[in-house]
Amino acid sequence: MKYILSIILLISAYSCAAQKPSYDNAKSHIKAFKIEGTLVDTDSASFAYLTTMSQQVPISSEKVFNVVPIVNGKFQFEGTFDLENKKYQYACVFVDIRGNISKEEALSKFRRLIWITGKTKNIRKIILEDLKLEIFNYSNTKDAIVTSGGILTKQSDESSLAVREGKVSEFISKYPDSPVSFDQVVTITALTDEKNRDKSASLYGTPEDLFKILSLKQRTSKEGVELKKKIDAKKRL
Repeated sequence: MKYILSIILLISAYSCAAQKPSYDNAKSHIKAFKIEGTLVDTDSASFAYLTTMSQQVPISSEKVFNVVPIVNGKFQFEGTFDLENKKYQYACVFVDIRGNISKEEALSKFRRLIWITGKTKNIRKIILEDLKLEIFNYSNTKDAIVTSGGILTKQSDESSLAVREGKVSEFISKYPDSPVSFDQVVTITALTDEKNRDKSASLYGTPEDLFKILSLKQRTSKEGVELKKKIDAKKRL
């Protein structure tokens, strides 16, 4: 079950403003993002990196890899990303004294699990969106605080905590229309089999019960209908 928990923490993917955000991006798959960062301990690093090469998605050298200098403790990344029919895109931010870390070096470290998103201390897992980060120093980049924006990134953080504390159903109830909640159900469904069904259910809830908590919009979407078929098929095993 420790394996299941680790996978869920890596794949799953947040406290938000009281107003519910809209997650409908059907008209365009191009996601614009602006990520602003503040490094409090400016002696610990001189450059900031943004990349989508991580364990959250199949690792590809064709993904985002940007580096910018940290000037007076500030850095910024701005651009667009083709979501290719996905609801959101995971990425990570890290800072370093070096400014010559190449895409190939970073890709190698992710592939060899030297860097693990969500675990390595100098890497902050985020979702590509508008947000502001505050990093106190290089050694705790993983715990950088989202000070503004970052609706889905905050939910991703909250989602991981919910998994660790066995409060997945509470998280989904709080955000029934969130794509992060939907993906939690997808992940738990994929990892639930006949051998671990009872133990998984006691920790996270059954896939069928979690699915019922999702919003009507999510349950009746094309993806929701497909997920329901998978859940029903597993129940018959």
